[in-house]
Amino acid sequence: MKIRTTAAPDKARPVLLLAADVSKDTLHLFSRFESGHREVVAEDVVANRTEAVERALREAAALAADHGLAGVRVLCESTGGYEQTLLTVARRAGHETALVSPEQVGKLTTLESLDTAKTDRKDARVIHLAAEMGKTQCHRDLPEPYVLLRHLTAFHDDEILVASAIRTRLQATLRDLFPDYGRPLAFTFSKTGRVLLHERLMCPHRLVKLGQARLLAMLRRRVPGVKTVTGERLLTAATESVRSAPPPAVAAVLSDRLAVLVAELERTDNCLSSLVDLGPSWTRSAESFALHHGAPRPCRASSSLGGTLRLAEPIRDVSRRSPPAPPVR
Repeated sequence: MKIRTTAAPDKARPVLLLAADVSKDTLHLFSRFESGHREVVAEDVVANRTEAVERALREAAALAADHGLAGVRVLCESTGGYEQTLLTVARRAGHETALVSPEQVGKLTTLESLDTAKTDRKDARVIHLAAEMGKTQCHRDLPEPYVLLRHLTAFHDDEILVASAIRTRLQATLRDLFPDYGRPLAFTFSKTGRVLLHERLMCPHRLVKLGQARLLAMLRRRVPGVKTVTGERLLTAATESVRSAPPPAVAAVLSDRLAVLVAELERTDNCLSSLVDLGPSWTRSAESFALHHGAPRPCRASSSLGGTLRLAEPIRDVSRRSPPAPPVR
């Protein structure tokens, strides 16, 4: 038998591990620790609301103080946002926080009770077991500039998806209304194309009734420099499409729908522009914070908002770190 002896690390005072199974409306809390020759088990079910969470954390802190523990460490799974109240209140109260992987909780559930069924009380116990084994993940309490950048990037990506969906619906509606349209997407979403959509003139029946001369006169008032060949191509396609287009009553409804969709698209484009305008200023704020607090700088190459989706390295919890001392000259 090979025997190896190493110096044991100094053990810090233990903390009270407070595990929480989080749902939309409730928190199932569980803690277990040894105090002298006794084992103390604490369980509770509280509302997932700020006041109830603050009260439960005060009780946990008092329990830890009564038994000589160094403090409280709050643990939970990441549940898509429902855990934010618990973690935020815990951090503001000065407690440590950490996350436990849902996959590990699922595996340990079977190990703990030889049963694959999940219940709120059992999950809280299993989260506590994972923490006792040291199987926790870092909960990142990001500084304000990084939080703002994250929200801006998420809003930007949401608006991109909305704009893409609107464009898809608009093209499908235009295809039903104007069978022989044949113009490229760049023309449809250009200034000329948007004028036609706003004026409900992507309808073959209305284009034929208006005529080429009146069409060009209207377009040149709204979009200077429109070429004659543009009007000729539109009228030729409209003349062909009249024979296969929907009846005038149906075409009028589809034209109204196109006008609504292009208005929604312009609203989304305006929202994207405002977000892009905000991005650089908050990116500079994050870079300034990183410079003074030793946090990683945001990458600029990953997003039109200045790279706010990814960081150059995993960010550390620097929200409570004092700025470095100036160098000695």
